[in-house]
Amino acid sequence: MTDIPEGSGSTKEKDPTTPIDFDDPLYIHPSDNAVTSIITIKLFGNENYRLWRSAMIRGLKARNKLGFVDGTLTLNNTESSKSSKWERVNVVVCNWILGSISESIYASHVYSDKAEDIWNEFFEIYNKADGSIIFNIHQQINTLKQNGSPLSDYYNKLDSLWKEFDGLTSLTEFVCEAATKLSDHSKLMKLMQFLSGLDDTYNQVKSHILLLEPLPNVKSAFSILSREESLQKHGSLGVSSYFKTQVSAFNSKTNEFKRSQDQNRSRNQLQCKNGGIKGHSIDGCYKLIGYPKDFKSRNKNNNQKTGTFSMNSSSVGSNNVGSTVGSNNVGSNVHSESIHNSGIHYLTSEQYNKFLRLINEKSSSENVTAAGNMFNVKVKMTRSDNGTEFVNNQMNYFCIENGILHQTSYAYTPQQNGVVERKHRHILNVARSLLFQSGIPVKYWSDAILTSVFLINRMHSSVLNGLSPYELVFKRAPNFDHLRVFGCLCFAVKLNVSDKFSERAETCILLGYSADKKAYKGS
Repeated sequence: MTDIPEGSGSTKEKDPTTPIDFDDPLYIHPSDNAVTSIITIKLFGNENYRLWRSAMIRGLKARNKLGFVDGTLTLNNTESSKSSKWERVNVVVCNWILGSISESIYASHVYSDKAEDIWNEFFEIYNKADGSIIFNIHQQINTLKQNGSPLSDYYNKLDSLWKEFDGLTSLTEFVCEAATKLSDHSKLMKLMQFLSGLDDTYNQVKSHILLLEPLPNVKSAFSILSREESLQKHGSLGVSSYFKTQVSAFNSKTNEFKRSQDQNRSRNQLQCKNGGIKGHSIDGCYKLIGYPKDFKSRNKNNNQKTGTFSMNSSSVGSNNVGSTVGSNNVGSNVHSESIHNSGIHYLTSEQYNKFLRLINEKSSSENVTAAGNMFNVKVKMTRSDNGTEFVNNQMNYFCIENGILHQTSYAYTPQQNGVVERKHRHILNVARSLLFQSGIPVKYWSDAILTSVFLINRMHSSVLNGLSPYELVFKRAPNFDHLRVFGCLCFAVKLNVSDKFSERAETCILLGYSADKKAYKGS
């Protein structure tokens, strides 16, 4: 046998120059060097230490160098043959850490030789979770507003504050019913904080989210709001902007109506000193400054030159039947003779009565007759304000013919007609709600008014001891099976369609209920 030389063995010893495996923490990739920045965040102090630490841990884990800062890979645990490589990697990690801090902090830690020492010093100095820091973060969460910024920026900022706050106030994890309730409460508070900071353009979407059952989490709410923001950004009419447009249009019409009322009221307060006529001052009196070319007088004396008919309500109930209109007082013959040759043709009381029957009196008499036939009652008295739709010749003749006493409230005293005023307000409130929730344009306000009256008559009221007006009148409970949402999508059947492959219905929008047919109204 051949003798084995002394010092030799069956296995080869590892060569110090043997390349290091890629999975070894001592391996440094060619792209990793001392001047490379592994994170984009710089440490400034207590205010962002937890954010910086979380980002640095992820960066070191990605390069398999976390053991140099958490104490799991020290020089004593490394083979002597690799000590030089450990020191080289340690210097690289130190430069990574020092390169991600501010200049003011850099000066006090640049002399440290080990990455672990720098890491532990930062933890001891800046990881201070006292009450002031928790208070500041909580205050930022509750006061953060969107203020026109993109929705994603607002959500990400709020989400980072939530996570930082949860890291400072983390509780021990339990698996029980109380822990589940605590988690649900935390999610609810985050949802309320997120919605409270949104801009007013999302009010309609917020209302929709809060009506959901069960309430969604913050991520689901953010997804719903993102779709709304996308619709607005790409020029489509989103929910909130659509309602805002409709509300603005409704408000503008209301403001115009108020301005016209104020102008009429101020004009009625003026009185001309020249002739004592109300409606203008002496500076604008046409009798003094001259009439314009397009002036049309509303005075009955001027109408005598036009050859048109003129009527006076004093003929109704006149004692001198067959006399000319306005001749129920002394001196009527002089009045008649003075206008006989003026070109104006007056009607007798009989002709005047026939004329009134032809002007919008048929429908009114039919309504009174229908009320008497359906409910076996007779209308004896009615009360209204002094609007011209109630105080006119047609209304006076109608009330006298049917034996109805027509009372009117005193001028500018709506309190005397309080029942009607309150009911009018109730109807308008319901009609506005129907228009706003459905998104129907304001031009369909009349359908909203009719639908609101239809619904109010069938709603139970505490004033009526839990009954509805419909039950008191018809002595039976109303049927609610046919009720539908105002403004919802509906389909109208197309009749007499010859093409077998053509549409059998067209899409419409529900606008209410028909009064004389068992059908819906749509457009």
